[in-house]
Amino acid sequence: MRLLLDKSMAQVSLRWLLQKPCVSSALIGCRTMKQFEDCMRSATGWSLTQEEVRIVLYNILQILQFASICNVFIFY
Repeated sequence: MRLLLDKSMAQVSLRWLLQKPCVSSALIGCRTMKQFEDCMRSATGWSLTQEEVRIVLYNILQILQFASICNVFIFY
């Protein structure tokens, strides 16, 4: 498995979302041109492997479990 060290959190998040069959587009909110360009790098040229998607989902579950232990509410 390749590591996603060369990808930003925004790129991985957008790629994960855009790979879902039920998603046809994603709205992004950028304050700077640098943020916009970073997000656009997630649009083409690469995709997440099934293993990488599994790792992303595992990490999301870990965050949600931690939040529930700490009585923190996460809205998504």
